[in-house]
Amino acid sequence: MIKAAPSILAADILHLEDEVRRMERAKADWLHIDVMDGNFVPNISYGPAIVKALKRITSLYLDCHLMVDEGVRYVKTFADAGADGITLHLEAHKDLRAAIKAINDLGLRAGVSIKPQTPVETLLPYLDDVGLILLMSVEPGFGGQKMASDAPARMVEIKRLCNERGKTPILEVDGGINMLNAAEIVKSGANALVMGTALFTSKDAEGDIAALHSL
Repeated sequence: MIKAAPSILAADILHLEDEVRRMERAKADWLHIDVMDGNFVPNISYGPAIVKALKRITSLYLDCHLMVDEGVRYVKTFADAGADGITLHLEAHKDLRAAIKAINDLGLRAGVSIKPQTPVETLLPYLDDVGLILLMSVEPGFGGQKMASDAPARMVEIKRLCNERGKTPILEVDGGINMLNAAEIVKSGANALVMGTALFTSKDAEGDIAALHSL
Protein backbone atom coordinates (compact mmCIF):
# COMPACT_ATOMS: atom_id res chain seq x y z
CA MET A 1 0.00 0.00 0.00
CA ILE A 2 1.16 3.50 -0.81
CA LYS A 3 2.19 5.51 2.23
CA ALA A 4 0.68 8.99 2.48
CA ALA A 5 3.05 11.38 4.27
CA PRO A 6 1.55 14.84 4.79
CA SER A 7 4.28 17.45 5.14
CA ILE A 8 3.68 19.75 8.09
CA LEU A 9 5.49 22.50 6.19
CA ALA A 10 2.07 23.19 4.67
CA ALA A 11 0.12 22.92 7.94
CA ASP A 12 -1.27 25.88 9.88
CA ILE A 13 1.43 26.22 12.53
CA LEU A 14 -0.93 28.14 14.84
CA HIS A 15 -3.20 25.09 14.93
CA LEU A 16 -0.65 22.35 14.45
CA GLU A 17 -2.23 19.83 16.82
CA ASP A 18 -5.60 20.26 15.11
CA GLU A 19 -3.93 19.81 11.74
CA VAL A 20 -2.23 16.61 12.90
CA ARG A 21 -5.52 15.27 14.27
CA ARG A 22 -7.13 16.00 10.91
CA MET A 23 -4.47 13.96 9.12
CA GLU A 24 -4.91 11.15 11.65
CA ARG A 25 -8.66 11.08 10.96
CA ALA A 26 -7.87 11.07 7.25
CA LYS A 27 -5.78 7.93 7.86
CA ALA A 28 -2.40 9.35 6.90
CA ASP A 29 0.46 6.91 7.42
CA TRP A 30 3.33 9.25 8.26
CA LEU A 31 4.00 12.86 9.14
CA HIS A 32 6.82 14.38 7.12
CA ILE A 33 8.92 16.98 8.93
CA ASP A 34 11.10 19.18 6.75
CA VAL A 35 14.12 20.53 8.62
CA MET A 36 15.97 23.40 6.92
CA ASP A 37 19.02 25.33 8.07
CA GLY A 38 19.13 28.32 5.72
CA ASN A 39 22.45 27.09 4.30
CA PHE A 40 21.89 23.88 2.38
CA VAL A 41 18.53 25.30 1.29
CA PRO A 42 17.45 28.97 1.24
CA ASN A 43 14.88 28.64 4.00
CA ILE A 44 14.66 27.91 7.72
CA SER A 45 12.04 25.62 9.23
CA TYR A 46 11.34 23.25 12.08
CA GLY A 47 13.80 21.69 14.49
CA PRO A 48 13.84 18.93 17.11
CA ALA A 49 11.47 20.81 19.44
CA ILE A 50 8.66 20.35 16.92
CA VAL A 51 9.47 16.65 16.61
CA LYS A 52 9.39 16.27 20.38
CA ALA A 53 6.04 18.05 20.55
CA LEU A 54 4.58 15.92 17.79
CA LYS A 55 5.74 12.76 19.51
CA ARG A 56 3.64 13.71 22.52
CA ILE A 57 0.41 14.00 20.55
CA THR A 58 0.56 11.39 17.80
CA SER A 59 1.55 7.81 17.13
CA LEU A 60 2.06 8.50 13.44
CA TYR A 61 5.49 7.65 12.06
CA LEU A 62 7.66 10.79 12.18
CA ASP A 63 9.55 11.01 8.89
CA CYS A 64 12.31 13.59 9.45
CA HIS A 65 13.98 15.04 6.37
CA LEU A 66 17.14 16.95 7.28
CA MET A 67 17.88 19.48 4.54
CA VAL A 68 20.94 20.75 6.39
CA ASP A 69 24.68 20.78 5.91
CA GLU A 70 26.32 17.82 7.68
CA GLY A 71 23.04 16.73 9.20
CA VAL A 72 24.89 13.89 10.89
CA ARG A 73 25.57 16.42 13.67
CA TYR A 74 21.88 16.33 14.59
CA VAL A 75 21.03 12.67 14.15
CA LYS A 76 21.08 11.83 17.86
CA THR A 77 19.21 15.01 18.74
CA PHE A 78 16.37 14.13 16.40
CA ALA A 79 16.42 10.51 17.51
CA ASP A 80 16.10 11.62 21.13
CA ALA A 81 13.26 13.96 20.14
CA GLY A 82 11.27 11.03 18.75
CA ALA A 83 12.09 10.70 15.06
CA ASP A 84 11.22 7.30 13.61
CA GLY A 85 13.21 7.79 10.44
CA ILE A 86 15.88 10.29 9.44
CA THR A 87 16.72 11.14 5.85
CA LEU A 88 19.93 12.97 4.97
CA HIS A 89 20.98 14.60 1.72
CA LEU A 90 23.70 12.97 -0.30
CA GLU A 91 24.89 16.39 -1.44
CA ALA A 92 25.26 17.74 2.11
CA HIS A 93 27.75 15.25 3.59
CA LYS A 94 31.47 14.64 3.23
CA ASP A 95 31.08 11.13 4.68
CA LEU A 96 27.53 10.04 4.01
CA ARG A 97 28.30 6.40 4.80
CA ALA A 98 29.26 7.31 8.37
CA ALA A 99 26.16 9.48 8.70
CA ILE A 100 23.92 6.63 7.58
CA LYS A 101 25.63 4.30 10.04
CA ALA A 102 24.91 6.76 12.85
CA ILE A 103 21.19 6.54 12.08
CA ASN A 104 21.20 2.76 11.75
CA ASP A 105 23.12 2.41 15.01
CA LEU A 106 20.29 4.24 16.78
CA GLY A 107 17.77 1.76 15.44
CA LEU A 108 16.02 4.22 13.14
CA ARG A 109 15.26 3.90 9.45
CA ALA A 110 18.04 5.65 7.54
CA GLY A 111 17.19 7.46 4.35
CA VAL A 112 19.17 9.24 1.66
CA SER A 113 17.78 12.02 -0.51
CA ILE A 114 18.91 13.56 -3.78
CA LYS A 115 18.03 16.88 -5.37
CA PRO A 116 16.59 17.14 -8.92
CA GLN A 117 19.94 17.70 -10.63
CA THR A 118 21.87 14.98 -8.80
CA PRO A 119 22.45 11.86 -10.95
CA VAL A 120 20.54 8.87 -9.61
CA GLU A 121 23.65 6.69 -10.01
CA THR A 122 25.23 8.52 -7.07
CA LEU A 123 22.88 6.51 -4.84
CA LEU A 124 24.55 3.20 -5.71
CA PRO A 125 27.19 3.14 -2.94
CA TYR A 126 24.49 3.49 -0.27
CA LEU A 127 21.80 1.05 -1.40
CA ASP A 128 23.01 -1.68 0.96
CA ASP A 129 22.65 0.53 4.03
CA VAL A 130 19.46 2.57 3.68
CA GLY A 131 15.83 1.71 4.22
CA LEU A 132 14.49 4.68 2.28
CA ILE A 133 15.40 6.72 -0.78
CA LEU A 134 13.81 10.15 -1.13
CA LEU A 135 13.69 11.67 -4.59
CA MET A 136 13.21 15.42 -4.54
CA SER A 137 10.98 16.39 -7.44
CA VAL A 138 11.49 20.13 -6.80
CA GLU A 139 14.46 22.13 -5.63
CA PRO A 140 14.21 21.78 -1.85
CA GLY A 141 13.44 24.72 0.36
CA PHE A 142 9.87 25.77 -0.28
CA GLY A 143 6.48 24.13 -0.53
CA GLY A 144 3.86 24.65 -3.22
CA GLN A 145 6.16 24.10 -6.20
CA LYS A 146 5.37 22.20 -9.41
CA MET A 147 6.72 18.66 -9.77
CA ALA A 148 9.67 18.43 -12.17
CA SER A 149 8.64 16.81 -15.45
CA ASP A 150 11.51 14.30 -15.33
CA ALA A 151 10.69 13.06 -11.81
CA PRO A 152 8.83 9.92 -12.99
CA ALA A 153 11.69 8.92 -15.28
CA ARG A 154 14.19 9.44 -12.46
CA MET A 155 12.10 7.27 -10.16
CA VAL A 156 12.03 4.55 -12.80
CA GLU A 157 15.82 4.61 -12.82
CA ILE A 158 16.05 4.48 -9.03
CA LYS A 159 13.70 1.50 -9.00
CA ARG A 160 15.83 -0.20 -11.64
CA LEU A 161 19.03 0.32 -9.64
CA CYS A 162 17.39 -1.13 -6.55
CA ASN A 163 16.06 -4.14 -8.44
CA GLU A 164 19.46 -4.83 -9.95
CA ARG A 165 20.98 -4.89 -6.46
CA GLY A 166 18.11 -6.88 -4.99
CA LYS A 167 17.23 -4.05 -2.61
CA THR A 168 13.75 -2.95 -1.56
CA PRO A 169 13.99 0.38 0.27
CA ILE A 170 10.93 2.55 0.56
CA LEU A 171 10.93 4.83 -2.48
CA GLU A 172 9.62 8.22 -1.47
CA VAL A 173 9.08 11.31 -3.59
CA ASP A 174 8.66 14.88 -2.37
CA GLY A 175 7.76 18.02 -4.23
CA GLY A 176 4.69 19.11 -6.14
CA ILE A 177 2.82 15.84 -5.67
CA ASN A 178 -0.96 16.18 -5.92
CA MET A 179 -4.01 14.13 -6.80
CA LEU A 180 -3.47 14.80 -10.51
CA ASN A 181 0.07 13.41 -10.76
CA ALA A 182 0.22 10.92 -7.88
CA ALA A 183 -0.74 7.94 -10.04
CA GLU A 184 2.03 8.70 -12.53
CA ILE A 185 4.76 8.83 -9.89
CA VAL A 186 3.43 5.67 -8.22
CA LYS A 187 3.47 3.87 -11.57
CA SER A 188 7.12 4.91 -11.85
CA GLY A 189 7.96 3.03 -8.65
CA ALA A 190 7.29 5.36 -5.71
CA ASN A 191 5.52 3.83 -2.72
CA ALA A 192 5.57 6.80 -0.32
CA LEU A 193 4.27 10.23 -1.28
CA VAL A 194 5.09 13.42 0.59
CA MET A 195 2.21 15.83 0.03
CA GLY A 196 1.93 19.15 1.80
CA THR A 197 -0.29 21.73 0.14
CA ALA A 198 -2.36 19.08 -1.66
CA LEU A 199 -3.47 17.42 1.59
CA PHE A 200 -3.55 20.27 4.08
CA THR A 201 -5.71 22.41 1.76
CA SER A 202 -7.89 19.51 0.65
CA LYS A 203 -11.61 19.64 1.42
CA ASP A 204 -11.62 15.84 1.52
CA ALA A 205 -8.25 14.68 2.83
CA GLU A 206 -9.72 11.34 3.92
CA GLY A 207 -11.04 10.66 0.42
CA ASP A 208 -7.77 11.75 -1.15
CA ILE A 209 -5.69 9.51 1.11
CA ALA A 210 -8.04 6.59 0.46
CA ALA A 211 -7.48 7.16 -3.25
CA LEU A 212 -3.71 7.21 -2.73
CA HIS A 213 -3.89 3.95 -0.77
CA SER A 214 -5.69 2.33 -3.69
CA LEU A 215 -3.06 3.22 -6.29
